[in-house]
Amino acid sequence: MAFKNYFYGAWKKEIRKLLQKRLALKDKIRYHKLKVKMFEQEKLPKVEKELDNYLQRAGNKI
Repeated sequence: MAFKNYFYGAWKKEIRKLLQKRLALKDKIRYHKLKVKMFEQEKLPKVEKELDNYLQRAGNKI
């Protein structure tokens, strides 16, 4: 896999799903050069922000 395995208990599935979603968006950016701005400016920051929120909450619970 192209990302680290995070083991944060209750959020493990959500974090894994968000990491996969982020990886899929980065692949789309790589292959769809015409739509790069839409993916990079709208969708990717939204997914990364949600992922950061889960990681912060999980980190505080450990």
